[in-house]
Amino acid sequence: MFDPVEKLKEFIRFPSVSTDSNHKEGMRGAREFVAGILKGMGLEVEIVPTVLHPIILAERRGEPSWPHVIIYGHYDVQPADPLNLWTSPAFEPTIRGNRIYGRGAADNKGPLLCNIAAVARLLERHPKLPLKITFLIEGEEEMGSPSFPAFLQAHKDRLKKADFVYLSDTALPNENQVVLTCGLRGLALFDLHVTGPKNDLHSGLHGGVLRNPIQALAELCATLHHPDGRVNVPGFYDDVLEVQPWERDELRKLGANEKDYAAFLGIDSFYTPSGYSPFEAIRFLPTLEFNGIGGGYQGEGTKTVIPSKAFAKISCRLGR
Repeated sequence: MFDPVEKLKEFIRFPSVSTDSNHKEGMRGAREFVAGILKGMGLEVEIVPTVLHPIILAERRGEPSWPHVIIYGHYDVQPADPLNLWTSPAFEPTIRGNRIYGRGAADNKGPLLCNIAAVARLLERHPKLPLKITFLIEGEEEMGSPSFPAFLQAHKDRLKKADFVYLSDTALPNENQVVLTCGLRGLALFDLHVTGPKNDLHSGLHGGVLRNPIQALAELCATLHHPDGRVNVPGFYDDVLEVQPWERDELRKLGANEKDYAAFLGIDSFYTPSGYSPFEAIRFLPTLEFNGIGGGYQGEGTKTVIPSKAFAKISCRLGR
């Protein structure tokens, strides 16, 4: 049995940022690292090519009568930027107290490795366990899984007969309380680009005579929410189900405290639509969030130009 903590450190050191083409080697290293562990456990491992990042399929086959479990995970991580805000290097795992800090430690390398280690220990103790197990580990989860639908369609015969699908890419109310999550909000992603003049212009010569793309973008973005936080897009809530009284009651039973949650996030108050607690909003309501915005000069000091282009990266969490 391998040491899960040391393996997790090794796993974190791979900068497996799926959305950034500069991290191809990090993606390859993380993929080969996981595949190597699964092969060492005696599983049959296949690296399935996709248009972008391959998917790892590792199988423990058995008798047709055995139940079949699929364990899902992903080996890619979010970009670590801005790097200067990290207390320790993003891809150099650091233990402080009883926690490991590093990009991917919580999402999803730590949970994935826990699952792998649990199965390794289980099979070590019960080598004749009558259970078929499939690990399905993708490399594009953090960029919206664009290759996943085609993969599922192509391999549906191998996957559709599973009795149970398990994943651990979810959240817990607190470090002492385990919950089972039965449903999550979906995701839609898009970039918004605003173009003005054909090239950057000198603000002294041209300022005040044309619409600055950054100003136009900011004004547009400011129209996408009502003052109470609701999304101001026609039809956005048309098919969203209202939160039922019994659902509110079940959330209260978790005992989550808004004051403690705000302190954990480092904020003074929540900004949720009227009539919804933050715990209801993050589980049931759709959102429209600005994930990144840019345009013009980004370096040190000043550069007095009117930029030709500006952009915003937007994601929408889809209500149930």
